[in-house]
Amino acid sequence: MWRVARSWSPPAITSRFPKAGPTTADGQPTTDARAVLDGMMLPFGGAKSAMLALMVELLCAALTGTQFGAEAGSFLTADGAKSRVGHMFWLVDPDALAGAQAYQQRVETFIELMLADPDVRLPGYRRHDIAAASAGPGVRINKRFFDELQALA
Repeated sequence: MWRVARSWSPPAITSRFPKAGPTTADGQPTTDARAVLDGMMLPFGGAKSAMLALMVELLCAALTGTQFGAEAGSFLTADGAKSRVGHMFWLVDPDALAGAQAYQQRVETFIELMLADPDVRLPGYRRHDIAAASAGPGVRINKRFFDELQALA
């Protein structure tokens, strides 16, 4: 849960991170992408997201007896000690609680509440908007190019 993506690709190593994103190995804030490779990314979104990160770490690391994210080695390089990370699979049957239909209705209500904020983007929604826009007038091309495409079809 980072403000920015972490990558081993050359553009990421030579670029700068936004302020308040990553830290160096000794926990100092930095915008230097090379220094971040030995440091860590900070959770996004303030207190609520920090508590979500705490919950995930407690369920996936503390409960399984493995390393916390800050203790784990890099997944991007072979340097350092091998990471010992844990995973948690949490299965919930909505029928055993509120019921599948009530759960589905609550999910739909929550998505509507989120989408009322124009700054919220949910996975897949942008794709639907782009597809709808593309289904309209299409893309304008000149006749010669169109004829060439028709000949290749």
